[in-house]
Amino acid sequence: MTDEISSLLGKLTSGELTPVEFEKKSVSYVPSHQMNIPQLEQLIHNLSSKNQDTKGLKRQLMTLYHRAKDLDKTEKLLEDLSKTDFVFTSGLYAQLIDLYAYHDKLDKALEYYEKLREKEGSNFALDEGKIIRLAQLFIKCGRFEEGIKILEDTPRDRKQEERNFSYASLVWRFLNSLAEEGSVDKLNQVFDVLLKKEFIDVNNVLLGPLIKVHLVRNELDAALEKFEWCVNQFKATPWKNELACKLIQAEDAEKLQKLTDLSTAVHGEVNSLYDLVFAFVECGRIRQARKILETPGLQNRPQRINTACERYQQEGLTKPLEGLKDATKDLYHIDRSDIYYQLLLTYIKQDEDEKALGLWTQLQEEDLAATDQFLLTLGNYLKQKGVRVPFVMPEESQVPNVRVLETERRQGPSLAIFRQKLKSGDVDGALEIKRKSKERFNITDLSTLIEKLLQSDRVNEATDTAINILKNGNLPVNRVFRFLLNKLASTGDVESLNKIGSLINQDVKRMVSFDNRICHANLVAGKAEEYLNKLERDIDNCTEEDVIGISEHFPRGGAYGILERHPELIQQYENIAIKYATKGVVAPLNVLWTHYFVNENTDKAEQIWNTYLKDSPRIMFQKIVQTARDKQDENLAKKLIQHLKISNVTEGAIGNAYSCLLDVLVGKEKIEEAVDTFESAIKDVNIETINRTAVLRIKEIYEKLEKPFNYPIPPRNAKSLQEPNQN
Repeated sequence: MTDEISSLLGKLTSGELTPVEFEKKSVSYVPSHQMNIPQLEQLIHNLSSKNQDTKGLKRQLMTLYHRAKDLDKTEKLLEDLSKTDFVFTSGLYAQLIDLYAYHDKLDKALEYYEKLREKEGSNFALDEGKIIRLAQLFIKCGRFEEGIKILEDTPRDRKQEERNFSYASLVWRFLNSLAEEGSVDKLNQVFDVLLKKEFIDVNNVLLGPLIKVHLVRNELDAALEKFEWCVNQFKATPWKNELACKLIQAEDAEKLQKLTDLSTAVHGEVNSLYDLVFAFVECGRIRQARKILETPGLQNRPQRINTACERYQQEGLTKPLEGLKDATKDLYHIDRSDIYYQLLLTYIKQDEDEKALGLWTQLQEEDLAATDQFLLTLGNYLKQKGVRVPFVMPEESQVPNVRVLETERRQGPSLAIFRQKLKSGDVDGALEIKRKSKERFNITDLSTLIEKLLQSDRVNEATDTAINILKNGNLPVNRVFRFLLNKLASTGDVESLNKIGSLINQDVKRMVSFDNRICHANLVAGKAEEYLNKLERDIDNCTEEDVIGISEHFPRGGAYGILERHPELIQQYENIAIKYATKGVVAPLNVLWTHYFVNENTDKAEQIWNTYLKDSPRIMFQKIVQTARDKQDENLAKKLIQHLKISNVTEGAIGNAYSCLLDVLVGKEKIEEAVDTFESAIKDVNIETINRTAVLRIKEIYEKLEKPFNYPIPPRNAKSLQEPNQN
């Protein structure tokens, strides 16, 4: 939260906004107590011209000016009233105190404060918000002790409505202003008084400044100590993510572990580990985030990931989304579809059509199926930009949705109770209703049941429900179906996955990346070698007509997992991959070549390259580009470019590799080498094949070096975008 956001939200929830008059075709009567400022001013003017009494209306106008925080008009009205026998009420004095405090006019605020005390005598009291604002002004003007005294001694009007956001926002801005000044002692003293005098209901937001003040002063030990105090005193974890990021940047593993332990005491281990994942991602520490996600037995929480993705997208935070995409690569127990979709929305919002289309290419390389929502959104965006859509767009509405609606029209009382049970989390009750009812439950309701069962770790019952849906010729809701398959894969339940696999066709398998999940399940179950044996039997026994189908079943993404986790099986994998290659399928060897390439096994990589890949029109190398970016390894990118230049890949593919190299060099501030590389690149490829953002970064370097940049910037819909299979 920022001061600006807090202020705007405070205004919206204050109850002090005044309506603005809309133009109306016919004049209608508005009672005076419902009038806005212009209407009431006009009414007072009209009545004054007729010498009619307007004191009551002016009192009402004063209240409207206070709500609008209009000091100029208020003072003009005060001057007018001073010439009459107008009697100020206690309420008006209180409003004037608040208005002058709002405008930092301490002397005037105190003048009316004393008038109110004199008028009320022993009944003197102010509401909490006005006391807070006045105390803050005292402290802002350097009169700290008097500000504390105002908080401690001013009688409060307890006859108030429940504290709203406007009040909480006012208190937060008070505390936050002290935190930003780095005033530790003053902040703690103010907080203690607010707590002691019951001005606040403690929560993470109001505790946040107590941590922030130490981070402003770069006092990590003190910040962690205060965080521990918040956990012990209030079971709250304020500014946890910000503190975690500071500790990550300081590379203080011991304190980061302590922070996680404290969080675990409040939020549980799984939630705390996911929070740590997001902190690592936001700090650009992708490998550390990935290690946590690879933790054996870590429960999959898709909602946590989806919520984080939505937040990053709404705040326009591209880097964390890209980091989360990379951190979850080849982790088949995690449904990455929402990560890709939210990243797509971010690129579209930023008008990065190059990167948006690149997401579709990455999905192909990782052997992941794009959701209909992703394809429709990307397809419509590309059409709008005048870029050719390189895939078949799904229809806007699907037949299964119609069937669901038709079923819902026939719902009976059992279905309504079933839904209530699910909504309240009573899974057993929902199952009992389903068992006894003769009504037909639609796919949406059954999918919700599966999801609730999975969230309760009742995987077997969820699987049985899904299998019954499949046996009836239907499919669970895609998101839930993926959730189930991820769960089965992460627990190594190969048997259940095989049952499901026997009930779905190849199109569905492709849509949910079924073969990658089967591969991952075998890895988790310790059956990687058995799985390779099956792949070998499949390729040994396939006929010429079966080759395409066998090729589609090969888990390119899952194969990386085998190679990385089981180096003892690499030779067996290589033998199988060669068998695929002899039948015209080079993708398995392409995966192996990539593994050798990034691990610098040059001899093996060159052998595969020269024998099988260099003449191929399509070479997968995204893993190499990703590794080069992650490790800032320009030599890896240079080696890749050397290979691609002697292959049959498109010019756009070489431009992609050059883009990677340029980004790495710029990131490492190797300015002169970046310029030399760029000038070499545009001799080898058309500048339009180089990533537009890479060219813009090079242009900035030229400008810093005061060198003329006489090259065109690639348009957002450059021709190279229309070659989606270049990688």
